[in-house]
Formats: sequence, structure tokens, C-alpha cells
Amino acid sequence: MIINKELVTRVVDNCYSSCYKIFSINSRDGVHINRSTGLFVSLGITTSMNTMRKIKTDLSNQFDTNISIAEIESRLINGRYSNVVTKTSNIDQYESGALECGEKLGKDGIDKVVSDLKSKLIENQDCTEKVLEYSRRLSKVSKLLNKLNSGDSLSNWDNMSINLINTDTEFSISIINNKINYTQYKEIRNGTEIIVHKRIGILIEFK
Repeated sequence: MIINKELVTRVVDNCYSSCYKIFSINSRDGVHINRSTGLFVSLGITTSMNTMRKIKTDLSNQFDTNISIAEIESRLINGRYSNVVTKTSNIDQYESGALECGEKLGKDGIDKVVSDLKSKLIENQDCTEKVLEYSRRLSKVSKLLNKLNSGDSLSNWDNMSINLINTDTEFSISIINNKINYTQYKEIRNGTEIIVHKRIGILIEFK
């Protein structure tokens, strides 16, 4: 079977509902464009490694060729993107980076927040307005924890954290991903600054 983007798209569409891109691996050194040696499926930026492995398995069941989790780099050179494989083993996702607002919390940190909110609820039982406010905050935390603790909760807490803004006047809580599948850096080539795009995804090698 000759592997092409259309066949790969059929398999991925059947098991993955989010947006993704398929890149042609067309360079061996990241600079010069050559004949394609494979395809690279770049899934959503926050797609977990577990999901990536499941899709890799589905692709392996369809195509008799080497398929692996890999890293590529892409550069825009002379109006065309070169895509080169940089790693096919010991792949780890990139750190998502620091947050501009709020506090980043793990499981222990959010457990303390719940305890503090419950204490404030008890301390302010005589104030209806504060009871309603702290009850509302506890409800938000509870819904978010239920989502995080569903399924493989240990894996969820390894891959995700909670971003919290908790002041007297403002309360905001959301789930954030600790690991992502895309990053970039700048390099100077022939006196010109270019952006190098790094991606983690699924590599399908041509025979």
C-alpha cells in the first residue's frame, strides 16, 4: 500500500476529533529540501502522550511501516518550509511555561484551597452574602476537581495543573496543561533571524 495524506487522514479522523495537521518530511538537514521520506501528524498543542500513543497504535494497525512518536523542526527557507526529524526516541513534551496571572497549583495546593474556603464558610455563617460567595467558590472548585479526578487521575495530575486567582474581590479557576506539543526558538542563518518551529507528533516513515 502506498501511504499518502488521504489515507492517513481517514485513520486519524476515525479516532481523533480535534484539529491537526500533516507535514511532509522533506529535509535531512533542516535546510535543503529533498524528496519526502515520510509524513508527520501534528496533533493539538495540548494533546496528551496517552492519546498520541493510541493514535499511533491505530496507524500501526493500518500501515506496515515504521511509525513512532517523534520530534520535528520546521524552518521557512527561500519561501518553503523544510521539515526535518530531530528525535525518534526519548520524546518528552515541552513545558508550557509560566503564567502571567494567578497561581499554579497541584493536587496538594488545591486541597488546601478547599480547606480554607470551608473554614471561611463556617466563620462567616452569619453573613448571607459571604456564605453565598464562598459556596459559589467551593462549587466551582468541586466541579473542576471532579473533572480532573475522573478516569486516570494520577495521569491527569501529572499532565495538568490548576490556575487560580483567589482574592477578596475576584475568584477564577481553570485547568491548564503542564506539557504541550509545540514550541519555537530563533536562530541566525546567513545573517537573517528565522523562527524554528519544534513539534511533537507521530512520524510515519515511507519504505
